Amino acid sequence: MKLRTKISLVNVAVLLFAAVITLYIAINDILEKSSQDIKQSEQEELIRVKMQIRDIVDMAYEVVDSNYTDSLSANALEKNYGWLLREAVNATKTDINRDLVLIPENTSQDEYLRLAIKATKDSVSNFNGQYIKVFFIAAGNSNSEAIVPYIKKTAEKTAEGFVFNESRKSPVIAYFGKVARDKIILFAEIGAQQIVVDAKERSKAVLRKLLYDEGRGYVFVNDLSRKVIIHPYTTDIEGIDYSSLPEQKRQKHIPAMVELCKQKTKGYINYSVPKYERNLNNPPSVPKVSYVRLFEPWGWIIGSGAYIDNIEKLAETRKYEKMEQVNDLILKVLISSVLITFGMILFSIFFAESLSKPIVKMIDKMKSVQLDEITTSSVSPLRGSYELKELGNIFNNMLHSINDSVKKIRETTSVKEKFESELNIARNIQLSLLPKTFPKLNENAEYDIYGAIKSARIVGGDMYDFFNIDDHNICFAIGDVSDKGVPSSLFMALTRTLLRSKVGKTLSAGQIMTEMNKSLCENNDASMFVSFFIGLLNLKTGKLNYCNAGHNLPFLIRKHSKIENLPVRHGIPIGVMDLEPYYDDTITLKTDDMLILYTDGVIRGLNRRHELFGDVRLEKVLEKCVLLKPRECVDAVLDDVSDFTGSVEQEDDIAILAVSYRGRGLDKNKNASFVI
Repeated sequence: MKLRTKISLVNVAVLLFAAVITLYIAINDILEKSSQDIKQSEQEELIRVKMQIRDIVDMAYEVVDSNYTDSLSANALEKNYGWLLREAVNATKTDINRDLVLIPENTSQDEYLRLAIKATKDSVSNFNGQYIKVFFIAAGNSNSEAIVPYIKKTAEKTAEGFVFNESRKSPVIAYFGKVARDKIILFAEIGAQQIVVDAKERSKAVLRKLLYDEGRGYVFVNDLSRKVIIHPYTTDIEGIDYSSLPEQKRQKHIPAMVELCKQKTKGYINYSVPKYERNLNNPPSVPKVSYVRLFEPWGWIIGSGAYIDNIEKLAETRKYEKMEQVNDLILKVLISSVLITFGMILFSIFFAESLSKPIVKMIDKMKSVQLDEITTSSVSPLRGSYELKELGNIFNNMLHSINDSVKKIRETTSVKEKFESELNIARNIQLSLLPKTFPKLNENAEYDIYGAIKSARIVGGDMYDFFNIDDHNICFAIGDVSDKGVPSSLFMALTRTLLRSKVGKTLSAGQIMTEMNKSLCENNDASMFVSFFIGLLNLKTGKLNYCNAGHNLPFLIRKHSKIENLPVRHGIPIGVMDLEPYYDDTITLKTDDMLILYTDGVIRGLNRRHELFGDVRLEKVLEKCVLLKPRECVDAVLDDVSDFTGSVEQEDDIAILAVSYRGRGLDKNKNASFVI
């Protein structure tokens, strides 16, 4: 069957079917069911409104209940307040440790504890505020906080952590840590009253935004004492007792809501209130329905309402519209059905062929277009209606657009390949600046060293370096430039150049750091900076002179003792500001002691659960490195970080440097000591 025949038959069939169905619906069904539909729609509208306000109130109730449940949940409290408590304890510990470092090593245990308690009292009294309070537990110091028994019990198993008292009436969460050789337990807590206040405020913030019906619908909250808790459009009465409001602002239905919630905890209430609209100074009272629900733990009455006079108006409007539709439809259908049917039959016969010919021509032209000729082929202009002509033009424009797109893709690909080539060259240049040859380990080697770097982008800002100062002294360093990418790589190269130019036989690590900082601060328009660690090691004596400018604390691994940090940072990262000189410290390394330096890309590695690799995991890996060589230790750390992060994309540069002192010039039985 040809296309023009199909068009004619389809048009006639559709027209006849539409005419019959329209006449049947208009004359019979609409007239018979119009009044029934009006009543039913009115009832359905009322049910819909009631269900809507009930759903809104139930949603608001779930919000409040969720916040209340969170205020009793240890996990939620730790999520909401954990970082504040941890920061409070860590800040206080840092303050205390700053004083404890000054206590001589030969001080007796009792005197040490007395001085430590004094330093703790001073630090705690300086920190305490209204929101978070810091306390401490020590021998001879009484503490009546309710959370103390829980903390003491937990502190027997771990050095720090969160404690929750699991009381539904007065939940308290605290974070504790130990100082002063684990003789004193610091803890910070947020009390039950503040937790409840925060939970209520979070609930209020959400409920105030819970608007619907184009902003006309809202949620209100009162309590059993008739106090207004939330009213988004009359916030001036919030927190005020209903009975103390002026007569014109009193909402007389509130007592009825209170009585309903006391008896049934939830339900609908009907009442009449003025409906304020534009150009009405004294509006009449209109019927309104509200649904209220009692949240018993806080004594809150949560509700929402709707004016139901709109339903009556809607019913009258629908009745009038339907009657007009019936009259118009009967007249129009009877007249138009005859005329349109006759006209469409003629149209189908005389114009079906003229409609189908251009389409067939378009199809033939499209079939003739070959994929390998897509950039040169085009369709001749079509004759016929404007739409058919436009269809041909669109197809031709599409071919030209494809041609242009192919050219642009080729150009873009070329530019991208050139850019990637330049970045690879930049990476090779950057890597060439870092030491690639490490000393061979043998029985006569005085030290062993190994480093590795892994950039988050093709080029990055992390670095390490080491070199001989003379026959008996070496210098090693590690740094982490702010930001990533090409700018940070250039800043890294400048930092490495300054390091090598400033190191000399007479300068200490602090003096070298000071000179580098001065140079970096000059003309630093980009405001970039670098956290940096410098170590100067005497291979004969094992003396390590070092300076730490805002960098991660290195780990010191000893064969027969616990892993420890070099505990001092000597200033802020270099390149920030040139104010004060950097100082340095010196320790003595023993035979086979190994120092691990790293950038924060190691501990900031994220897994799929958005958990950080962290200092604790790093320390556990290093505990296994006591008998390993520097290269083996670095590889172990990188492998563990890679296993932890999995397929998650690396977000920060990683650099690790391990230095092992072989101790050929040092008495192996001599104890290492810190020289401050």
